[in-house]
This record gives sequence, C-alpha cells and structure tokens, in this order.
Amino acid sequence: MKKTLLFSLAAILVVFAVISFATANNTQPVKIAFVDIEKVTESSIKWKDMEDKYKNDLQYYQSKIDKDQADLKKLQDSKAATDVLQKKYQDIQTKAQEYMTALQNEYTAKTNALLTEIKTKITEYAQTNGYDLVLFEQSVVYASKNVDITESVITLVNK
Repeated sequence: MKKTLLFSLAAILVVFAVISFATANNTQPVKIAFVDIEKVTESSIKWKDMEDKYKNDLQYYQSKIDKDQADLKKLQDSKAATDVLQKKYQDIQTKAQEYMTALQNEYTAKTNALLTEIKTKITEYAQTNGYDLVLFEQSVVYASKNVDITESVITLVNK
C-alpha cells in the first residue's frame, strides 16, 4: 500500500514536471494519454494462445505425475518395502518440482517477451499519434476517458 502510494505520488510529480517543462518551452499543449496494460495484455491474441498452451502443458505434466502416483499406489498395494516407497514418493516430488520450475521459467520468459512487444506497440502508437506522455493506468489517479487509448492499443497489438 505504501509503495503504491509513493509510486503514484512520484508519477504525479513526473507528470507535473513534464507539463511544466513542456509548457515553459513550447506553446503547444502537452498531449497525454493512459493505457490499461493489463487489459491490453489479457485482450491480446498472443496472450490467449499462451494461456491455452500453458493449460495444455500443465495438463501434460499433471498426467505424468498422475501416472507416477498410480505406480506408487501399485507399489503400496503390492506391499513394497518402505524404502522403495519413500524413494518413489521423493522421485515424484522432485519431478513435480522440476516440471513446475520448467513451466514457470518458460512462461515467465514468454510473458516478459509479450510485455516488451506490447510496450513497443504503445510507443509506436504514441509516436504516430503525437502523444508526449503515456502513463499506465495504475499510476493514474483520475483521467477522462478521452485520454484512454487502451482500445486503440488493443487493436494495434492484435493486428
């Protein structure tokens, strides 16, 4: 909460500084917009495809764990030695952790790449349309819907 408040105050100060500087050095008004990057991301076709692939990958790894657990159950039913059961259980736990780490690493990298691409599209849109400053919605306390470029950016991202 405290960090969010400090971040918001810092963003407001930056906006005022930019406006003051631009007004002092230029007779044209500063053109400012904001974008809801979370909405842009979640509306992205690439994001939706990535979510579907993640679910499929998660199901794949879960089926492998389920198979190993079924094997463990068979060992338990066959009255296997305790040390064999413990080893199998530890192997399952290790595999599950490895699978989750691999998924997390893969999709963190993919998410970061997508966010970089979206930020590039926002920059392109801002430059093409003459914006001096584009803020993320999280740093905006109030803004008229007239300065919300989210839908336009979604259209650009999905081209």
